[in-house]
Amino acid sequence: MNKLILTSASIMALGLVSPAAAQSVGDVNSASPTCDNLGGGNCSDIDQAGNGNDAQVNQGPGIENVSDIDQNGDNNTAIVTQGHTPEGTLNYSRPANESVILQDGDNSYAAVTQTGQDAPTRDNDSTIEQYSGENGPTFVIADRIADLPAGPIEPAINTGAASATNAAIVRQSAGVDNTSLIRQGTSGSSVSGNFAYVEQVGSGSDAAIYQTGNDNTAIIDESGEDLVDSNNDALIIQSNDRNFADVDQDGSDLLITVNQSGTDNVALVMDQEGFNNAVAINQIGNLNYTEINDQNGSNGTATITQNGEYDTALVGQGGNNNNTTITQNGDHGVGSGEPGPDQGPNNIALSHQAGEDNLSMISQTGATNFARVEQLGQGDVSNVMQNGTGLTAMVTQN
Repeated sequence: MNKLILTSASIMALGLVSPAAAQSVGDVNSASPTCDNLGGGNCSDIDQAGNGNDAQVNQGPGIENVSDIDQNGDNNTAIVTQGHTPEGTLNYSRPANESVILQDGDNSYAAVTQTGQDAPTRDNDSTIEQYSGENGPTFVIADRIADLPAGPIEPAINTGAASATNAAIVRQSAGVDNTSLIRQGTSGSSVSGNFAYVEQVGSGSDAAIYQTGNDNTAIIDESGEDLVDSNNDALIIQSNDRNFADVDQDGSDLLITVNQSGTDNVALVMDQEGFNNAVAINQIGNLNYTEINDQNGSNGTATITQNGEYDTALVGQGGNNNNTTITQNGDHGVGSGEPGPDQGPNNIALSHQAGEDNLSMISQTGATNFARVEQLGQGDVSNVMQNGTGLTAMVTQN
């Protein structure tokens, strides 16, 4: 078993973030809940400073639980609902569930819901930190969910007509050792318009979402419910404005990392399955689109780096030991004035591999280039390099 951990070293090794940003990845349990050494179960600690704040807990049956809610500001909402049902006398070493919510500013919305049952060691863990500032713009949470570019989700928590400056929703459900961190803004640097959603279900998954820009949406869905040890990790970092990331994986020892430091980017990992596969998407430029439509099999990697604007990368991989690397450096409309949203994509790179031990590399610098690679055999290697304008390359290997 190879347990993937979202540590500073592992994220930096993928080349996704700077050392300063990577330093924050491994601190999922940065906030410390109260009520140490429970042993008997439950316990809730709520601190509120401000007006119109709403805190709900409802921990249900079970051992351990714990919940720590801190609200500093006005009109914040925190809803936890944990519920753990152990069988017999088990030796828990905290947490079995456990939730921390910190809301600093106005109009933040946080909801957790963990469940979990029959954990031999520990079940679930959730930390939500929201820094929303004073009287920031709000959005209706249900409307944001209904209008998602990748289609609406069905959260376990009914948000009703609630509106928020920032909203974070976690589910987790039955599982062993799931961990989730959502951080919107930082202490002393407030943000607005962000929506983060995590739903894990299975065994041993870690999820982390960092939103330090405005008007971003991040969604992580990890299943693994039929596996004894799924050990899947997902990380989304959105440090600029109006980015969208939606990732979905169900297998064992899978890793997805998305870094969006530009604006108006879209990153979709529609389906990653199998064993020991990894996806790394780095969108440094603006208005780029990446879609990993299907990666299954084992020991596959897909690495996408988009430094320019209006670039599109599409990847699909099946089979074992296949690797795809796409780098796009172009700027839309070079030599034709300021680009507009109706001009269509700039560089387009498509890579489809369905055999085994294949390698596809695509590098595009310039504008309006097109590259398509399809490798269906075994041991195929393709290296496409485009430097110019209006270039076309098509590779098919069986």
